[in-house]
Amino acid sequence: MNNKLVMVSGIQRSGTSVLYYTLLNGKTCCGYEEAIDSELFKDWNLKPESQIRECLQNSEKPVLIKMPNATADHRINQILEEFHAYTVYLVWIYRDPVNVCYSTLEHYRHRTDAKQAFYDSIARYPDPLAAIDGFIEQWRERNRQVIDALSLSAQNIFVVKYEDLVEDPGVVAALCRHLGIAFRYNFRPDSNAGYTYLPEDVCRKIARMTADVWCQLDECRHFTPDRNPMRRYLKRLRYEAPGHRIRLIRRMKRGLKRFAQSA
Repeated sequence: MNNKLVMVSGIQRSGTSVLYYTLLNGKTCCGYEEAIDSELFKDWNLKPESQIRECLQNSEKPVLIKMPNATADHRINQILEEFHAYTVYLVWIYRDPVNVCYSTLEHYRHRTDAKQAFYDSIARYPDPLAAIDGFIEQWRERNRQVIDALSLSAQNIFVVKYEDLVEDPGVVAALCRHLGIAFRYNFRPDSNAGYTYLPEDVCRKIARMTADVWCQLDECRHFTPDRNPMRRYLKRLRYEAPGHRIRLIRRMKRGLKRFAQSA
């Protein structure tokens, strides 16, 4: 009988999907994504424990659940308390809010000229910057929720930063050692598209109004990337899929060649 649950959550567009598949592709978990109607979900929300108990306990492997919406409607401590009979871990991922905001806009609206389309889409607002106030409020509130939850359930919660997972595969490895599961590294360099395509005044407002919570999250995270670039590179070679590993080696050779030519 399975008794381990690993729940992946965070604000939508913060990297919950890539983290979920990184853990799932390690082949040591049985995975469930949020859905409008499935064994574990109803209307995108996690069903009560009593309704999914048989499914969870009959699994031969630890159960991995991707559930960003569940923590939008329920407090984290309430969820952990409901599943107290299990060995439950909640992995909370957070990401630069400027890039989260842009990714959210892109996910729900297709645009060609992002800067102009951004203003066009919110033209009904007297102040264009007022359109992102709701996003900022949600980003702050939901990330503060995990900060508050840590004071009561620190042993059950791991806070990880999207940018750290991209920078250093060793952060993913450290997380999985604590969770007791395997992984297959799926993270790719972040394009930082928010800073490229969102208007500068929008970027400044988001950064200014989320800075305090961002700093608190940085202090709460459980793993930090290796500061040595060579060790990070070697870990990436170790954990990358073969095709990406070849591209990394070619990129390194080009960099060494440019360095030798400039010396």
